[in-house]
Amino acid sequence: MYFVVERRFLPRIAWVAGFALVLIGVGLLSYHLGYLRNERLHRDNRELQDHVEALQERNRLLEDGNATQDRNASDLSRRIALLEKTATLDKQALAKAQDNLRDMQDTVYRLKGELEFYEEIMNAGDRIGGLGIQGLYVQKLADSNQYRYKVVLTHLSDRNKTAKGRMKMTVMGEESGEGRSFELSELSVGAMPDVNFKFENFKIMEGYLSIPPDFVPLQAVIHLYSVDGKKQLAEKVLDWPKFEIEG
Repeated sequence: MYFVVERRFLPRIAWVAGFALVLIGVGLLSYHLGYLRNERLHRDNRELQDHVEALQERNRLLEDGNATQDRNASDLSRRIALLEKTATLDKQALAKAQDNLRDMQDTVYRLKGELEFYEEIMNAGDRIGGLGIQGLYVQKLADSNQYRYKVVLTHLSDRNKTAKGRMKMTVMGEESGEGRSFELSELSVGAMPDVNFKFENFKIMEGYLSIPPDFVPLQAVIHLYSVDGKKQLAEKVLDWPKFEIEG
């Protein structure tokens, strides 16, 4: 059987066929472009994933490195603290040793001065009989205005009698360029020291003085009186000692 197509339908058929070919071509092109785009997206995703994994690995290495640095820094801080503590202890030990050495030197110097003083007193005692005032010893304390004093009394008698009485001491000097004197009661630190004495051969009367800042002591006048204070037993004017040993 044969179909006869009229001539007037041929252009329309050709147009439809051409349009169908165009559609087929567009479809094939779209498919190809879609395939290429999917391949590119897949490749990009794979590269992005590799990049992310590389970044994660780098971040892990950095974290490990930071942790190691933190440990090293902590260890270094502990070592520095230990060294600083050791250095501080060494400095403290050295300072303490130096202080102890100075204290020992001061003690030796003070004891040497006292020994020389007492030797002088004993040598003088061999020549002086009866009740006497043999010497005055002064030690300057850490407070520049305070002093420790010792008055040495001797009593040499063939009859072994006991010497009894009271001592009075006056410190003479200058204040603001003028003469000034102070009684022992005015200069004593704390309670008034016992000025009564009773001994046979040797007696030390001692106490502490606080000298006014503007007062320069020059002499000490010492009187010994009987118990009732009516009779003077001895008197002596002594220069304020030139040696002042710091305590």
